Amino acid sequence: MPKLAGVAWIFDDKSLYRTREDFFPVSSFGLSYIDLLASCNLVLTKTGYGTQTEAVINQIPALCVQRPDWPEEPYLSAWHQQQGEVVFIDWQAIQTGQFVEPLTALLTTTWTKQRVLPTGAQEAASYIQACLAGKYQG
Repeated sequence: MPKLAGVAWIFDDKSLYRTREDFFPVSSFGLSYIDLLASCNLVLTKTGYGTQTEAVINQIPALCVQRPDWPEEPYLSAWHQQQGEVVFIDWQAIQTGQFVEPLTALLTTTWTKQRVLPTGAQEAASYIQACLAGKYQG
């Protein structure tokens, strides 16, 4: 990871990235995953439902490593581009350090997309309630 002025890198506690003063393990903050993500200025992630959707919901720009072998890649990537501030890169860009420019650009990005409100928990609860009441007709 490049050393950048004003940038701190937060890694999973199991990570080997603990050797610099700008590297911090997740546990050093005492926050839940969602609260920590929502506190960041940017997230660096791979394509996948969890972090990408949480980044959009919490209006956090994302630098996203593509997964061309993942069947849902084109659909999630298109959704993320429509709903959030994201730049896609390939794994080689990470390995060679060729992601500093898009990363620094995203750090100065102003969120321009409309807020996405999560409704999944309410939808699931309504479905379960309807099933329990014998009213689900699916």
